[in-house]
Amino acid sequence: MDETDIGEMKLIFATNNRHKLEEVSAVLGEGYELLTPADFGITEDIPETCDTLEGNALQKARYVFDRVAADGRFAVFADDTGLEVAALGGAPGVRSARYAADAGEGSRPDGGGTFDDNNRLLLRNLEGAADRSARFRTVIALILRGDSGRPEEYLFEGRVEGRIIDEYRGSGGFGYDPVFVPEVPGMPEMPDEGDEGDERNGGRGDETRCDAETFAEMSAERKNAISHRGRAVERLANFLKNNIV
Repeated sequence: MDETDIGEMKLIFATNNRHKLEEVSAVLGEGYELLTPADFGITEDIPETCDTLEGNALQKARYVFDRVAADGRFAVFADDTGLEVAALGGAPGVRSARYAADAGEGSRPDGGGTFDDNNRLLLRNLEGAADRSARFRTVIALILRGDSGRPEEYLFEGRVEGRIIDEYRGSGGFGYDPVFVPEVPGMPEMPDEGDEGDERNGGRGDETRCDAETFAEMSAERKNAISHRGRAVERLANFLKNNIV
């Protein structure tokens, strides 16, 4: 990328998902012009057929880069996110968005699953599970044309540990946000209901606890400050500031 392109900091986010676009825009903040594939006439579903988050993120970024950014005018990035639940052997993982559809339980006319379909299946599969620990992982793939004139690829990961509760809470966010309670560093573990108020970890402040709120109950600002996607985008932004500007 030459200096005139760099000064504008035009980035193409390889998604047409409005929720993701809003979250990433908020975390990146000022100084970036964020474009989408739709701005270039790409409205079809972008392929994501790999079996890892890294593979899918790279596949989506390459798909858009090859079509609209191969001349080096723009940098392109894409993300893929998965919810990994310990009691389910890491599922739904890379298939998180297609969890219910894969099980034949999607309610859409085309057989696809909604957020609600995915959450209902997840809670049903966790019925009776003692271990409800889980984590979200987001991987971002960035492609830009380097000084050599060849495309360069970079990966950035963000993750957050937490647990799956057994009910829906909150109306914000999207996906699995209503059933995921993240861990927050620096505070002691909160007692579960029925623990009669005993203090976990001796009341120390150097542990993590599961926050009282699900992602769906948090403000957008609070969620972005601790979320898996927020952390991955921060790493992307730091790379751009330190290596591109």
